[in-house]
Amino acid sequence: MVYLIQPRPRRPNALPLLLLISLCSYRALTRDELKIESFGGVDRYRETLQEMLDTALDEENALAENYPELRASETYSSAMSAVQKYEDNVRYSRMMYNDTVTKLNR
Repeated sequence: MVYLIQPRPRRPNALPLLLLISLCSYRALTRDELKIESFGGVDRYRETLQEMLDTALDEENALAENYPELRASETYSSAMSAVQKYEDNVRYSRMMYNDTVTKLNR
């Protein structure tokens, strides 16, 4: 008796899924580019995002000043230390980037 083994199809949905992922990432990139253009360029977009972040942190600090028990909270302390670590990482990354660009421009 002879058994014929038919090959199993390998992930028949893989190609459409990859195309869908590519299309979604392209649309997201295009949407981001349009958003940046509407702000007048990358620098203005970055400034706007930084202003929004600064405003949110200022509002949060004002709220913490009005509620001393919030400031004493462990959750608040851990959140503030996470924000501080993030800001330190951004600062360090900017310094490294600027140093690298300076070296390459010499």
